[in-house]
Amino acid sequence: MKKILILISIFIVSVAFSYYIMNNTMSKNTDNIAIERVVENLEKNIDIDDNDLYRSIYLAWGCFWCIEWAFENEHGVMSAVSGYAWWTKSTANYKQISTGETAHRETVKVTYDPMKITFENILDTYFWYIDPYDIWGQFTDRWYQYTTAIFYKNDIEKNKILEYINNHDFEDNLATKFVKIESFYEAEEEHQNFAQKKSWNYDRYFQGSGRKDYVEENKDKYK
Repeated sequence: MKKILILISIFIVSVAFSYYIMNNTMSKNTDNIAIERVVENLEKNIDIDDNDLYRSIYLAWGCFWCIEWAFENEHGVMSAVSGYAWWTKSTANYKQISTGETAHRETVKVTYDPMKITFENILDTYFWYIDPYDIWGQFTDRWYQYTTAIFYKNDIEKNKILEYINNHDFEDNLATKFVKIESFYEAEEEHQNFAQKKSWNYDRYFQGSGRKDYVEENKDKYK
């Protein structure tokens, strides 16, 4: 009888140990799969906020058509997405925003590789393309939705922006605002990559708005 009890005890311990090994192995495999998926997403999805590979910054500087194009040609910029910063999702559409009756600004989300282009380089291009002293828009684009702003995600970014401003010879009447980002809504597909989709329309707008001449005159200051 004792032998039978001993054999049963050994069997129970063996089964329990095997279950523990199998469960632990499955857990590790699950963790490995999860890690692999995260890495895969980081490699494929560049339209995301800060991670180990990329950084992002949200910039409002008038009509987003011009600015999206400007950053798409910068070495180290992974993507430039047109959208609307702040206020509500229900009003984040071009039809309502173009009336000037919402609290959105036309904004571009710039995702970049900090190993190839710095935060300061991003701001150089930003100020190269804008008139930072215009309080009611940019060039021929007037009203609140076209006013300039640099949106920061945390105090580290805020301090870097302020340091940049202090290191450059801006006048006291700087109109560009520094605002903490609360929300960002991607613009309609027709507004993405506008310069590539409708190059003729874009060229006419870029020239006719007066921004092209300003950019050419301002080039030596930032580039």
